[in-house]
Amino acid sequence: MPFRNPKHDEFKSDAQMRIIFKEQKTCVHKDCDNFITERKGPGQDVLCREHQVQLREYGGPGRLDRLHTFHRGFVCEECSYDPREDPQISCIEDDYDRMRVIRGVMHGDHQILKSEGGEDTADNIRTLCVRCHMIKTYRDKDYLGGKNLTEHPTDATL
Repeated sequence: MPFRNPKHDEFKSDAQMRIIFKEQKTCVHKDCDNFITERKGPGQDVLCREHQVQLREYGGPGRLDRLHTFHRGFVCEECSYDPREDPQISCIEDDYDRMRVIRGVMHGDHQILKSEGGEDTADNIRTLCVRCHMIKTYRDKDYLGGKNLTEHPTDATL
């Protein structure tokens, strides 16, 4: 499946745009006050154009059901791993499949957990590779979700 080309997205009608401005519909991102996109396509009813083209359908890291993914990058902030330079990943010929792997090994980590009041904002999300993310999760006991338990979790809770 190829990526969607943002240049091919059609414009919304004037009537649709009037509603967006009249109702002051803005992007769902907490740190974005832009109006909803003027283009049709994925995320057209909830995202501004800047965030719309960052969706995975366009080749970006973003997922509508996980808004923190819009803030993850391509380089691990802990170990500097860059999957775009990984020879094992580079050998994947299809661009779409290669980006799926890259997105899979790069995570958006909440510095302040959502269970502790953290939000899906750029200031609260760090990009970590899957290895560093797992180490951080267990080192900081993030798997407890803000609970102050002293016992090690059972396999059933993981």
